Amino acid sequence: MREFSTLRLDLIVLPQRRRGRVLGFIVKDPQSGAVFTLGEREYFLCQQLDGRTSLDEVLARFRSRFQDPLSRESLSAFVRELAERGLLVGTEAALAMAVAAPAGERRPLWRRKLINPDKILGMLAPHVSWCFTRAFLVGSSLPVLLAVHILVTNWGEFSAAAAESLGEDVLKLIGLWFAVQLLAVIVQGLAVKVQGGEVREIGVQIFRMLPRFYCRTSGGFWRGRKSSNMAVQFAPIHFVLVMWAGATIVWWLNGPGTYAYTTGLMFAMASTLCMWMTVNPLEKRWGYTLLTVWTEVPNLQQFSIAALRARLSRRGPSQPLTHRERTWFVWFGLLWIAFTTAWLADVLWKVGVALTGALQGAGAIILIAWMVYGLPIGRPVRRALPLIWNPSARVSVRLVVRVAILLILVIGSFLPYSYHAGGSFKILPVQRYEVHVEIDGGVIRTVAVKEGQWVNKGDVLATIDQREYRKNLETAEAQLASTRAQLSLLRKQIAMLTDVPDIERIQQLEAEVRRLEVVVGNAKRELELTILRSPISGKVITPHIDQKVGEFLKKGDMLAVIEDARTVEVEISVPEGDVPEVRPGAAVTAAPWAYPDRTFSGDVLSVASAASGDGKSTVVRVLARLANPDGLLKSEMTGYAKIGADTKPVWEVVMRRLLRWIKVEVWSWIP
Repeated sequence: MREFSTLRLDLIVLPQRRRGRVLGFIVKDPQSGAVFTLGEREYFLCQQLDGRTSLDEVLARFRSRFQDPLSRESLSAFVRELAERGLLVGTEAALAMAVAAPAGERRPLWRRKLINPDKILGMLAPHVSWCFTRAFLVGSSLPVLLAVHILVTNWGEFSAAAAESLGEDVLKLIGLWFAVQLLAVIVQGLAVKVQGGEVREIGVQIFRMLPRFYCRTSGGFWRGRKSSNMAVQFAPIHFVLVMWAGATIVWWLNGPGTYAYTTGLMFAMASTLCMWMTVNPLEKRWGYTLLTVWTEVPNLQQFSIAALRARLSRRGPSQPLTHRERTWFVWFGLLWIAFTTAWLADVLWKVGVALTGALQGAGAIILIAWMVYGLPIGRPVRRALPLIWNPSARVSVRLVVRVAILLILVIGSFLPYSYHAGGSFKILPVQRYEVHVEIDGGVIRTVAVKEGQWVNKGDVLATIDQREYRKNLETAEAQLASTRAQLSLLRKQIAMLTDVPDIERIQQLEAEVRRLEVVVGNAKRELELTILRSPISGKVITPHIDQKVGEFLKKGDMLAVIEDARTVEVEISVPEGDVPEVRPGAAVTAAPWAYPDRTFSGDVLSVASAASGDGKSTVVRVLARLANPDGLLKSEMTGYAKIGADTKPVWEVVMRRLLRWIKVEVWSWIP
């Protein structure tokens, strides 16, 4: 079988010469008119593409000619470039040649062989070969689709049950996770045997500080067909998906509290965890290896990081890559770095908290030593140690540049920076006033406002039928006038000393006058209350208020609700470490989730006298007032708010949490 395709014979090749020296070659495609420039090394490789020369022989000839070794991956990339440019005969053969051994995992921290299962798997393979057919793949995908539908429609119940089980059965979940991993590795070994390969060992290793099972196969198998390689890598992924689907369906079919319900839930959670490590192409596992086989790039991570470095340094790539490959590698390299950084930061934080909590100062020393000597992030420190112990060592230009950059960072760290405390906020209910009927009741005759209308304090909202209340007022006034007349007549008789009346009668009339005066005052007030006015300035938010004409309202019934949302009060949850920076009257800037492109300003009203927490974090409630002239902020809206504080140096702002941890946690270690 030919490992290379043949370079097209109709290509026009012209050497580029200067002073009798060949500098390169110009290759022209007579069919498309495209022109390509090749260097001496590239042209030498093109001359070897005769359809007969083996891969190893080409690499040996190149090393002998230029005294410089060429990697298999570089040669594969160059051939792919020629194939994509249409310069080869038999493009499929050329691309198939580029399939090299999939990239293995980075050297694990610890590895132990458990068993050589080749014979056992060889006996089982003929009986389970039907599980690796296309028909079985399609049929087993149906439960997966059903499980996805179940999970989407019952996500709330599943997440609540998973959270409860996670807090009670962590050890059981870890055990099932190991079991699912082991079964997936066995399935991968069966796939290797079905495809005609050899399984050398199944074992366990620690990679990224997590224990994992692995399956090692023969190297010769990976030089087979691309479809076989992809089938072997996809088999454990599909197995985990099917197991997750089956567990999810079992959980859904059974009621809470039953054994099947709990078992299905735990297997679904374990399979989900295993899927994250299996399918995720940013983890060097089956998903990553499947991607390397599909893209035909064995060392995908190393290629991506190298391409990213070349792009950042604005240098050409060290390997011959197409523009499409360079772009793809750069993006994959960025994702890989972001994922690895986030994962490493999360692990360091959790391990650091556990070590310092259990061993305090000794735990911190262990953490620092592990970071320096056991992790890639300690590589710069390890490289700098020889210079510390040997000051007479040669100082390179790179070291000078790094020291200069360090000095710039140190100087910049003392620049002033306006620090802001902050936290999430929730808008409290805005000021509202309900307008109720304060008299015995009546029919609404007129409504002077509509929903959403702005009214000022004292504006008329509606009027109640006044006829009965006018009648009551007129009757009371008439009685008062009659009683006053009688009292006046008796007083005249006393003055004229004729027909002197009874003194007690006069006192009764005076008391009656006072009573009637009160009745008249109440009748006037009730008549005034038939006109319902706005108690505050604000917006009418009662729906369909203009349709209340003709309704009968009793005493206490509500007519309208007036809301003044020009200013709103918010409750900010500030972490306890930032509370000393918060003072009443400090400026507040808030960004609600509903309007991420707009901020609202205000000031601090008060700071709560007590803190609250949920066991993970402690916060202090800060009450603030925000201007809301457009009425966009609504009750119960949430967002993030910043509270202005004193100006601090940049280094203190960046190191604030670490300094607080040292001053409190490290201080507690000192006897």
